[in-house]
Amino acid sequence: MRSFFKENWFKLSIVAVLILGLVFGISTYLDFQQKSEMTESNVLTERQFEKKQECESHRPGLESELKDKGYMGQNISVFNYLDEIWFSPSLNTCLYSSKQLISDSKKNMSTIEFSIHDLLANRKLYYSGGVLNEESGTIAESEFKAEKARLRE
Repeated sequence: MRSFFKENWFKLSIVAVLILGLVFGISTYLDFQQKSEMTESNVLTERQFEKKQECESHRPGLESELKDKGYMGQNISVFNYLDEIWFSPSLNTCLYSSKQLISDSKKNMSTIEFSIHDLLANRKLYYSGGVLNEESGTIAESEFKAEKARLRE
């Protein structure tokens, strides 16, 4: 056995160097891949953050617009609320959700409406609502929340 090492030490050294080089090369490649994926992820996160800020910049004007659409009359009152503004990556646009409460004191009845709008295209994407009572309000709001979650993806 000793004679095998003495006779083949040079060949064994070359094999050892090749194995070490291969291990180092694979390690370097995997590290590069991981850094590349992290960079792509950071760029995506940074882009989404910028889009979110852009969407939020519309908040003051939107809140004012919704407030102006409110109405208080002798029997009927309409209140509009901005629920939320967000960037939808799947639609690549800014969305906002709002709630509208309509109260009719003459009929002793209130209705609630939930809606989601494309802020940049100025179009309604979702609407749900009805007479405000515990059951219908809960169902409409549950559907509303599910639709908002779907549009966040």
